[in-house]
Amino acid sequence: MAAGLLLIAHGSPEPEAQRSAADLVAWLTRRLAGVPVAVGYLEHQRPAVAEAAAALAAAGVRRAGILPLLLLAGGHRTRDVPALYAAIQGQHPGVHWVAARGIDPGPLLLRALTDALTAAAGQAAAGPVQGGPPQVAGARGVPKVSRAILLVGRGTSVPEGQRAFCALAEAFAAAVREPVVPCFAAVGQPTLAEAAERCVSAGAAEVWVLPYLLFPGAVLRQVRQTRIRLSRTYPGVRWRLAGEEGVAALPRFRRYLLHLALALLDGGREESGAPACALGVSGAPRERRSQD
Repeated sequence: MAAGLLLIAHGSPEPEAQRSAADLVAWLTRRLAGVPVAVGYLEHQRPAVAEAAAALAAAGVRRAGILPLLLLAGGHRTRDVPALYAAIQGQHPGVHWVAARGIDPGPLLLRALTDALTAAAGQAAAGPVQGGPPQVAGARGVPKVSRAILLVGRGTSVPEGQRAFCALAEAFAAAVREPVVPCFAAVGQPTLAEAAERCVSAGAAEVWVLPYLLFPGAVLRQVRQTRIRLSRTYPGVRWRLAGEEGVAALPRFRRYLLHLALALLDGGREESGAPACALGVSGAPRERRSQD
């Protein structure tokens, strides 16, 4: 039975974001040798999701995984993608469709975020804090610290997405053994500026800004500009920026995405037997079917 993969991307009017998305899709296509890969966009770009699904069906695909390239459980993931999934099943009943929820946090994703810090600061500067238990910053503020990390998401009004993002920040704080403050660039609170002020009030002499954004574009540009304003507002604090090209550019993130794609192509099950709707916590990535 011919297998294929349908990627669902947000889409952007920004050429930089479009190029980055196309590069990620091309990378994944090369590693899934012989597997048809189509991408459909929710906004701004063509083909639309329904058009991409129709192209796979027309190519003779009879079993296809659906992988939304969405980092947070916002409105698109919780409302639009399930509706599209139901419509695709109805329009192409001859294809067995298996859908993942999206890109949920897993060990490889946490390592990818750590890699972003390492690449920006150098191996020594990005190492874990010596001594003491991990310090996790909550919504009420941060403990007294010398260095903090601001994990910046686009934001969502969906409570599930907000909780998941805060849980990611907690897991990342435990992984790097440094305080990590979740904040949002577009929707939700605290904003990047508000979270930065809390860090300064807590005595941080160095603050790392780490965008949790898939592709570069308007929101990432806004984060860059906010970081510059913060450096002028608080000149006594060292303001650093990591992951400037977006999460999709990180090698470990791409390996994680490949792992999720392979799980879908294997029938929508992880090695543990979890159904596709529960994908998100990954083990070691499998290398079969892929080519470097």
